[in-house]
Amino acid sequence: MATMTALAWLSWRQTWREAEREVLRASDTAAEYSLRVLDAHRLAADRVNDLLRGLTDAEIRDREPELHRTLRGLLTGLPLVQTVAVLDRDGHLLLTANVYPVPRDQQFNDREWMRDLRATDAPDTHVSRIYVGRLDGNLFFGVSRRRSATGNGLPQGAFDGVINLSVHPNDLSKGFAGVVGDGGEIATLLRSDGQVLARWPGFTTPPAEMQRSSQFREAVAADAARRVYLARSTVDGTEWLVGLRRLAGYPIYAAVARSRAAIAARWADQVAAQLAFGVPAAVSIALLAGLALVRARQTERTQAELASTRQALFQSQKMEALGQLTGGIAHDFNNILATIISSLEMALRSPHDDAGRRERVNRALQAARSGAGLVRQLLVFARRETLQSHASDINQIVVSALTIFNSGATENTRVEVELAPDLRTAFSDPSHLQAAILNIAANARDAMPGGGTITVRSFNCTAATPHPRDARPGDYVCIGIADAGAGMRPEVLARVFEPFFTTKDVGKGTGLGLSTAHSAVRQMGGDLSIDSAPGQGTVVHIFLRVGAVRPVAARTPAASPATTTALVAEPILYVEDNALVSLSTVDALEHAGLAVHAVHDAHQALQTLDQRPEIQIMVTDVGLPGMDGHELAREARRRRPELRILFLSGYDRSRLSGGLLDERNTLYLAKPYDESDLLESIRKLQGSAVQTA
Repeated sequence: MATMTALAWLSWRQTWREAEREVLRASDTAAEYSLRVLDAHRLAADRVNDLLRGLTDAEIRDREPELHRTLRGLLTGLPLVQTVAVLDRDGHLLLTANVYPVPRDQQFNDREWMRDLRATDAPDTHVSRIYVGRLDGNLFFGVSRRRSATGNGLPQGAFDGVINLSVHPNDLSKGFAGVVGDGGEIATLLRSDGQVLARWPGFTTPPAEMQRSSQFREAVAADAARRVYLARSTVDGTEWLVGLRRLAGYPIYAAVARSRAAIAARWADQVAAQLAFGVPAAVSIALLAGLALVRARQTERTQAELASTRQALFQSQKMEALGQLTGGIAHDFNNILATIISSLEMALRSPHDDAGRRERVNRALQAARSGAGLVRQLLVFARRETLQSHASDINQIVVSALTIFNSGATENTRVEVELAPDLRTAFSDPSHLQAAILNIAANARDAMPGGGTITVRSFNCTAATPHPRDARPGDYVCIGIADAGAGMRPEVLARVFEPFFTTKDVGKGTGLGLSTAHSAVRQMGGDLSIDSAPGQGTVVHIFLRVGAVRPVAARTPAASPATTTALVAEPILYVEDNALVSLSTVDALEHAGLAVHAVHDAHQALQTLDQRPEIQIMVTDVGLPGMDGHELAREARRRRPELRILFLSGYDRSRLSGGLLDERNTLYLAKPYDESDLLESIRKLQGSAVQTA
C-alpha cells in the first residue's frame, strides 16, 4: 500500500509539472499571435497618420469621400479590424472607414484613449479597454495612436487628435482556439491593470475586470516576461494553474489557465491506467516503475505532438516573413562566410608567408566582425538589444560613419559634408547611430546608380522645422542626408519603415536597413522622417533629443593584455555547453597563463566549485541547458558569496534577470567578443572588487 501511495504521489508531481510546461508553452503561442496582430494594427495606424500628415481638419472633411475609400481599402488587409476612425482633438469624428458621411454630432471625448493620448508623455501606441460601439453596438477595443499637429493653428507636435482601429475581441480570440486544449482551458488577453481584451471561449457582453491575484500583481510589478502560478477564483473558489507571458513592447499579457480539477482528472486517468497493470500483488515494484516510465515517455511524446500541432497553426504566417528575410540575410552571411573560408584556407596553404598569413587572418577577422554587426542589427530591429543612450558629440559620430562609408564608396559618388560648428550634444547610442547613418548613406548611394552627390548636414533645430513624424515639441539636433536620385512614389514612401520591405532585387538587401535605423533612433528617444518625390531625390532627417552640455566620453577600447596589468595565473571555472566555443575560449585563456577548469553544464560547475575551494572566478554562458546561467549564478553565490562571476551571452544584457548585474563582483561580456576584451574582463575581476558590470 505504501508503495502504491508513493507511486501515485510521484505520478501527481509529474502530471503537475507537465501541466506547468504546457500552459507556459500555450501562453507563449498566444502572446506571439497577439503581438503579431497588435504590431500589424500599429503599423496600419502609422500608415493612416502618414496619409493625413499635413492636412488640417477642414481639408480632411473636404476630402472625406476620397479618404473614406482609401481607409476602406486598408481594411481589406486587416481582417480583424472592424473600422478605422480619425478623431479631432475634441473627440469629434472626422473620418471612418465604415460610415460615410460621418455623423458630425458624435463625440468620443470620454473614451480612454482620448484622455491618455493627450498627455505629452503618452506611449506611441495605446490599447484601450472594451467598449460598446455607439454606431453599430458591437464590442470592440481600440488600438490607437496620437496625431501630432502640423497645422490647425496649433504648435508643431501638439496633440491634434487620435487614429483608432477598432478590434472585435471575439475575432481576435478565434486565434486562441488552436492554443487551448480540450480540457476546459481558458486563454485570455489582458492589460496590466486587469482589463480583459479578448478571451477564448468568447463573450457577448463586456467582461468584468479580471481578478488580479497577488502573483499577477507581482509579475506586473517585476516586469516579468514569463511566469506560471496557481490562482483561486473569488467567484466560485476554482483553482487555476496560469501560464503568463508579456507581449514585448506592450503593457499586455497573454494568459492560459487550466483548472486544478482538469489536471487532477488527467492524473486520475494515468493512475487508473497504471493500477490496471499494478493491482495484482505479485507485480514487482520494478515492473510498476517500468510501466510508469513508459507511460511518462508516451505522455511526453503526446505533448510534444500537441505542441507541434499548435505551432503549425501559425507556421504558414511565419514562413512568409521568413521567406522575405532569408534572401537578404543569406546573401550577406554567404559573403561574410566566403571571405572567412577563403582567407583561412589561403592562410593554411601559406604557413611560411607570415606577412601574407597575417593579412588573410585579419581579413577573416574583419568579416567575422561584420557578421557580428549584422546580428546586432537584427537584434536592434527585434528590440532584443537595449541601446545605451547618453549625451554624445554628434559631429564626431557623423565623421566616423562617413569615414567608413567613403572607404567603400564608388568613384562616381561624392559626399559633401556641412557640420554646424555650434552643434549641441544629443542623446544617442554612438555605435547604433553610426550604423543608422551608414544604412541611410548606402540607400542614398544605391538610389544613384549612375553616380551623384550625397549631402550630409548637421544642425540645431526644433520639432517645428523640418517636422519629425512624432517628435514632441522641444530642441533637437538634426542630421540630414540627401541624395539626387530618382525619388520615391507616394505608395513606396508610405511603406519604407515596414520590416522586410525593399525595392531592391532579391538577394541585394534584407529590407531591414531603414526599419532598423528607425527602430534604433526611436529607442534613443528621437525620430526619423523622409521627404521624397519622383524626380526630386530623397532627404532623410534624424532627430535626436538635446543632451547635456558636455558629451559623455566614448568608452576607450580595451587595451591588449600586453599593455595592461598582467593576469594572475590562478585557476578559473569556465562553463559553456557549445563544444567549439569552449575549445576556442579555453585555448585563449590557457594561452594567457590561466589554469582553466572547463565544464559543460551547471551541475558539473557546482560540483567543481564544491571540490575546488581555490577557484575564485567563474566565467559562464547564460544559455545553458537545464539550469541556466542565471540559476547557476544564484546557487553558486549562495554557496560562495564572494565568488566573482563573468557572464558571457549572445543575448542583450537586459535578459539577465533578478538584478544579477547589480551585485558586486559581477561583469557581463556580449558574444562575440575579442580575446582582449575577455582577458580584460577577467583582469578586472582579479584586480579588485567590482560593483556592477
